Amino acid sequence: MELKFKVTGMTCAACSARVEKVTRQVSGVKKADVNLLAGTMVAEVDSEATAAAIMEAVKSAGYMAELPGKAAP
Repeated sequence: MELKFKVTGMTCAACSARVEKVTRQVSGVKKADVNLLAGTMVAEVDSEATAAAIMEAVKSAGYMAELPGKAAP
C-alpha cells in the first residue's frame, strides 16, 4: 500500500535524501520517494500501522511528516 506524507523542513536535495534514507530504514517500508519542491513523500509500506513509525523517524532526523488531513503526533 502507498502512503502519502506532507514533509516540512526540507530546504535542499541533501535534506530530501536524508528523509528518504531514514524512511527506508523503518521496518515495513519497501520504497520511499521524496518530492522536495512539493514537500511530499510517497512510501510503499506493508501496513498503515507503519505510518507512525515513519513520522517518528522523519522527526528524529529533524523534519516533520504528517499524513494529509491529519496532524502530526
